[in-house]
Amino acid sequence: MKKSLLAAAVLSAVSFGAQADGVELYGILDAGVATVSESLNIDPFFPSTISVKGGATGGASGVSQSVTGLVSGVLSGSRWGIKGSEDMGDGLKAIFTLESGIDIGTGNLVNGQQSRLDGSSYSSNGSSSNGQLFGRQAWVGLKDAELGEVRLGRNYSLMFDVYGEYGIVQNAQLLTPTGNSGAVGGGAGATENLRLDNSVKYIGKTGDINYSAVYKFGNIAGSTSQGSVYSARLGYEKDAFGVQAVYMGSTDTVTTTSSTAGYLVNTSAYLVAAKYMFNDTLTGKINYQRYNLQNPSDSTVSGSTSYYGYTLTSVTPRTLGSSGVNVASAGVDYRYSDKLGLYAGYTTINYDANGSKPQGGVVSFSEQYASLLLDYNLSKRTDVYLGGMQVTTGQSGYQGLNVIAAGMRHKF
Repeated sequence: MKKSLLAAAVLSAVSFGAQADGVELYGILDAGVATVSESLNIDPFFPSTISVKGGATGGASGVSQSVTGLVSGVLSGSRWGIKGSEDMGDGLKAIFTLESGIDIGTGNLVNGQQSRLDGSSYSSNGSSSNGQLFGRQAWVGLKDAELGEVRLGRNYSLMFDVYGEYGIVQNAQLLTPTGNSGAVGGGAGATENLRLDNSVKYIGKTGDINYSAVYKFGNIAGSTSQGSVYSARLGYEKDAFGVQAVYMGSTDTVTTTSSTAGYLVNTSAYLVAAKYMFNDTLTGKINYQRYNLQNPSDSTVSGSTSYYGYTLTSVTPRTLGSSGVNVASAGVDYRYSDKLGLYAGYTTINYDANGSKPQGGVVSFSEQYASLLLDYNLSKRTDVYLGGMQVTTGQSGYQGLNVIAAGMRHKF
């Protein structure tokens, strides 16, 4: 009830101040019908609706039935948001963004933790969206025409930013692993770090060179490092060519493993991505990510922990030593016309042999994802699409799966 009243108040404020303060209401509504083989139920709260991370939930051992139904966010996570700016003169602006993720099929706020509490079989999947009113973004900042911009609040990670620009097959949420999984799609091994609470983000550009940095405060009394995340980005874009590099690390990150339990882990990662426009119709993209999971710096942290209003009754320090995951993708975007586009891509994920998952034992396996998308623009803001993905896995006891989906997306 409180969330409903707050949402109504925010919308009233937008209506009142839209013209005077440059406030804009925006969003994406994406809904499609999809079939996923060897899958669990379509979830009304899980951010990606269906997990297609082969070897995690979809494609799990013993799951032989397929699921067909309406899914939210085949290409883009459905959302609504408010953004605005105030021109203060001399090239300086005050800026803000508030953005909320929704499940278009049910109207629910996306809420990974709620799906676990409801007994969903997605209990092994963490999320960076856990029922917050503005779970995708919530920040305020300043932007200078020459010096760049600073944002304070809940920010996207720099890796997530790069995948949004350089990801294959539009980084589609249901048709690519980087779109579907926060761990490999921007959280650098910890899904919870795809979006960074209590963070300061800087974005700058000089000529053809862009650079960014972000720091997340842990907000823990007596410790300046516990729960912190730090990251930097450097890139170059000119004419047909672009390349980006990101480093990201975290200290004592809580990554959830069920509705009541979590692990404490340190992470470090880097991402290199490039794209080249061969001509007006064909663009090639390639990216490589390596992330490592290590034992936490503070192994004494344990017991009950508050997690977005939920209680984790146990948080166990990771004790498997260091391990890592390699994520590599390549793809092409072919724009046949202003309206019709064809996108194809391939991703491989390779897990180290000495325990690549905080809750897992010693594992060594790989996953392959082949993705294809046909996208047709009905207008500048509305498109319809048909796409599919095939997942194969080398993990013992798990099987691959197939995804096929068709739907529409509207941007406002």
